[in-house]
Amino acid sequence: MERLSTPVLVLAGIAIILYLLELFRLIPASLSPAMLWINFLIDFVFLLDLTTKLIILRTKYIKSPWFLIDLVSTLPIISSTIELLGSIGPQLEATRAARGARVARVARVARVARIARVARAAQVAATLQAIRGQSFGKGASAEQDTPSFNRSLMIVIPILLIVFIAVAYFLIQQELNNLQADLSRQVEAAATRADIQRIPQYLNAGQARDPQIEKIYLTKEIDGRTLEFAFSADEAHKRADRTQGLMLIAVLLTTAGVVYMSRSLKTDETKGEEVSILHQFLSPSIVEKIDSNSEVVERFYKQWLSVFFITIQGLSHVTEEDDENIEALALRRRRVMDIVRYQVVEVHSGVVDKFIGDTVMVWLGGPFSVHWKRLASFRERLLVDELEFAEQDIRSVAREIEAIRQKQGVEDEEEHMERLAFLEEIHREVEAKRDALLAKHEEAKRDNPSLQTRLREAVQMYKVQAAKSAVLCCLDIWEEVAKETERNGAFGLSIGVASGSVSIGNFGSTQQIGFTVLGPTVDRAARLEPVATKYGCRLLIDLETYELIKESTDLKFRMLPHIAIENGAAPIATYEPFKRDRVQQEFLDAFHEGVFAMQNYQLDKAIEYFKTADALRDGGDAASLQWAEACETVLQK
Repeated sequence: MERLSTPVLVLAGIAIILYLLELFRLIPASLSPAMLWINFLIDFVFLLDLTTKLIILRTKYIKSPWFLIDLVSTLPIISSTIELLGSIGPQLEATRAARGARVARVARVARVARIARVARAAQVAATLQAIRGQSFGKGASAEQDTPSFNRSLMIVIPILLIVFIAVAYFLIQQELNNLQADLSRQVEAAATRADIQRIPQYLNAGQARDPQIEKIYLTKEIDGRTLEFAFSADEAHKRADRTQGLMLIAVLLTTAGVVYMSRSLKTDETKGEEVSILHQFLSPSIVEKIDSNSEVVERFYKQWLSVFFITIQGLSHVTEEDDENIEALALRRRRVMDIVRYQVVEVHSGVVDKFIGDTVMVWLGGPFSVHWKRLASFRERLLVDELEFAEQDIRSVAREIEAIRQKQGVEDEEEHMERLAFLEEIHREVEAKRDALLAKHEEAKRDNPSLQTRLREAVQMYKVQAAKSAVLCCLDIWEEVAKETERNGAFGLSIGVASGSVSIGNFGSTQQIGFTVLGPTVDRAARLEPVATKYGCRLLIDLETYELIKESTDLKFRMLPHIAIENGAAPIATYEPFKRDRVQQEFLDAFHEGVFAMQNYQLDKAIEYFKTADALRDGGDAASLQWAEACETVLQK
């Protein structure tokens, strides 16, 4: 039934325009017969619309406010029918004379109620916007439940209609009274019949019998006889109609302004609500990108990032032992996660990807990072992003073309061929766009030969800054959680950090957004996290992260013996970072000597160095003791 709303709304608009033209007397008299039929046909369509919905929707439709609006919209059929019948022949003159003009004018005023049908347009438009928009899995309901809106229509529409009709009637009576008073003065001043006949509104005998002309009757005693004279009331109706027209235009403009302001306010409120909801599930940097360009969530990127996993140690075990006090445990866990989010998002401008049980996944870098600004200007001048998107589009279209070609000969051959031709045309257009971008890219390099070199330098600086920020973020989190542990008995942490190329994009389902990162770098960070605890470290970083930040003046590192982070994999180099002012160089030197001795199979010396390192560190060093114990086990065997 909603498909019928558009043509009906168009007819409502046409009816309002025609009504305004009638009020301002802008329709030539020669077109009056045609206008009678046009008005009748439009009003008949509204009556048919109402009847059809009553038959199909029945009680549900009658209970809705749209029934009242549609019912009011059919009232002008009274006017148009009487006017049309009155124009057919003189046999209906009595009917027209008795009730035609009065009923017609009151019913014509009722056409203003068709404005209310525009309210339906707002409802339909909102539904279409939800269907077309980026709703991130929130399905749009074609039939929205709007009880407050419905109640307002049920109250406002009758009131507006009654007020408009009352004002219109008052205007007509006021103008008629003014005209009658003016005519009375002129008649009173006239001395003869000829004087009265010279009054502009005077009607002769033939005109006085015309039922289509509204009249004012006045009496005058002339030569001892009381005579009745007829005068045209058309001037009064013209002035009243012009006033009604201006009033209707004011109502339309006011309504349009209120609707526009209300919808603008609602848009802002809805947008604010959507952003607020997104902030609860996504990091601010991603929300800002989506808010500025919703296409970002449908694109996929290959970028260099630092990824880290943080796990609260012992929470699962405590939960099993004290499952009745889960609320207190949840609050303690939330305090830790609040620390993590604050440091990641607010301090280091990173992205909290997801919470996975006791673990939180975080990444830092890429176009969502403040560090990206170092190279964004160079990428923009060299059209790097546009070229990457164009290449991505080419691959996507080519993949679809190949899939269709593999289906050829199976079924719907004609449909497949049509689709294939369409995609091949798109493929050529995208390739042409890529070629044009490449030409501009080469031109930019020729105009400024240093751009490419400066971009490479900016990329390297970006990697250093992102990796360092990730490591400092993890160290800050560890320190803040340690303070929380001293106050409220929170839990320890284990952290794994890896840096490298990852795939970024919406890897969720069709109905639920899952903006995340994938790739070997993510897997490596996930495997380093449990290894850190296994070997007595707070956090471990991979070789690529270490190589980028090893020259940092505010950090120190200890190298662990090569370890396998997964079954069957080759051992890799891992490092534990420290803030420079939080660790003694003698401790690091002793531990490294132990590592070198162990690698040279001098296990006795390795044990001695590891125990020395344990003694040099305040509170002992779990990693040193574990490696010393490992060496002792090998010696015993």
